[in-house]
Amino acid sequence: MHQQGLVAKATFNTNTAGEAYTGLFTSGSDSAVIRLSDADLNVPGLSPGWNPSFGIKFLRDGMASANQFGMLQFEHIADNWDFFGNDFQSHLPVHEGDCGPNSFAKFNASAFTTIFQTGSNDLASFNEEGVAPDRTKNFPFYLRYVPVRTGNVPPVTNGDSPWFEQLKGSAIPAGTHLFDVYAMDSRPTCTGRRCVIPTP
Repeated sequence: MHQQGLVAKATFNTNTAGEAYTGLFTSGSDSAVIRLSDADLNVPGLSPGWNPSFGIKFLRDGMASANQFGMLQFEHIADNWDFFGNDFQSHLPVHEGDCGPNSFAKFNASAFTTIFQTGSNDLASFNEEGVAPDRTKNFPFYLRYVPVRTGNVPPVTNGDSPWFEQLKGSAIPAGTHLFDVYAMDSRPTCTGRRCVIPTP
């Protein structure tokens, strides 16, 4: 799981919509670290596509970082070789088939019950300076990360070589606007393979 990845510095810029929430959703972050990875094992010649994911650590003064992640779903999507070709999300559809529910999901459920989602409570608890909000804490229920592609940045990856070889170095230049982030206060509707989420 997530065994190969690329790491970079990142910033999180908010707009007036973020003012409805607290903590990092209001202050943004100039000191974040993002790690791109494949959420599944990739076997050359056998895997049907990439399963893109990322994790973000938002560094805060005087305390532990706040963490968030984005994925598409648990299983590979057939013929999905473009790492940034789909929206990422903080809540995932349930496992497909029998293997996932009886292995990975069962193991995770032994520790906690909300195994298909990552919450944003901690991100809303303190801002980048480590200061608690002066009003009632408020955070979105669900986050949707929409990749922003300008020309060939970030590049359209393919299955001819490992995705991390195609995205390393100057492939994503410093200062690239990588995602638009949409915060939602209700659960998206999931049917079949993908979640049906409102158009921003």
